[in-house]
Amino acid sequence: MSQGDSGLSAYAAAMHAVNDVFVEHGRSLEDIGFTLPDRPSNIGLPPCFRNHEFSGYECSAQREIYVSKFTPEQHEAMADVLQAIDDTASAARLFSVLSSAGTGKSWFVNGISWHLRAQSRIVLNVAASALAATVLTGGRTAHSTFRIPIPASSSSLCGVKGGERQLIREAAIIFYDEISMVSVDVANTLDRSLQEIMKNSVPFGGKVVVFLGDFKQLLPVMPGVRGDITVKECEWWQLCRPIKFTINWRAACNPEFSEFLHQVGMGTIESVEVPSTSRVQSIKELVTAVYGDDMTTAPLHRHLILALTLNTCEDINRFCMEMMPGTATTATASDILPGNANQDTYPLDYVASIAVHGAPPATLTLKLHARCLTHNRSHCSMRLTLTTGT
Repeated sequence: MSQGDSGLSAYAAAMHAVNDVFVEHGRSLEDIGFTLPDRPSNIGLPPCFRNHEFSGYECSAQREIYVSKFTPEQHEAMADVLQAIDDTASAARLFSVLSSAGTGKSWFVNGISWHLRAQSRIVLNVAASALAATVLTGGRTAHSTFRIPIPASSSSLCGVKGGERQLIREAAIIFYDEISMVSVDVANTLDRSLQEIMKNSVPFGGKVVVFLGDFKQLLPVMPGVRGDITVKECEWWQLCRPIKFTINWRAACNPEFSEFLHQVGMGTIESVEVPSTSRVQSIKELVTAVYGDDMTTAPLHRHLILALTLNTCEDINRFCMEMMPGTATTATASDILPGNANQDTYPLDYVASIAVHGAPPATLTLKLHARCLTHNRSHCSMRLTLTTGT
């Protein structure tokens, strides 16, 4: 290395070291129009990239586990996606994988993710819900990754700054799962933001984005809004290259039932007759049918009771708790009212009587061997009752 090259390398290292400090505080030198030189390989990755560091051995091993079990459909789709990553001249590099549950959409995402990470490339795996994100390697919710505002509007932008913007620029691909739950405003907010970040006016700033989901499942819900508000209403949706997986591994042993579910989801069956063996007339019959008469063994069951509302969950939980043997203990929340200058106006017993959406109850009844699940109600897309407690 010549003396001139050494000086340039030292300058680049110094500027990136300064920028890393900016990044840790949510800013970047690029925010003020400064163009950073190429990052020297000897100074490591910036802080926001460190969660995307993987050992070569781990990536190769995981890639072999996933890709070796790909179907011919998945191998063909993988080749198309990888070609799109390398084809930077393409105007729109969007894909849609809309297939039924059990066809290997998450397996497909994880296989390509490990393949790209083995090449030291960055992959952003996001989902519309936290539960769906846990199935993807390194998955997070789209709202936390891209700082999507709540609520999103027809003119809103994501709140990503500094290092997060740099991470998005460097990402080779974005996988977005459970796209059926995403509203048109949220999807367009991400589209506008990526165009601004990438300084590119093509959809999603020219990034390769793979949307996955099943429109026969959950759809977005907005209070007071009727009609279709899914991503299919976005102007750019027609640019997505469709990918279809037809082999259903989850229902391979029962293809008749799989076809029945497909017909229900597509609306080709006008009505479904519920078997008499699956009907109950009371909460007592429901609990007995699911857990049996001996509630001491209920916590050992893997069976669950799903309900449509939180009020129904509370009724079922209360009944299960009463059926459990033993003495009940009531745990009371310790509430504080920070910044309240008039404490006497809101006595604690009054605060405890208020049911706040998204907040846990003021009291929790516990019994020995009773199962208890703590959760944030505001993030429940489907209400879940676990035998004896919420």
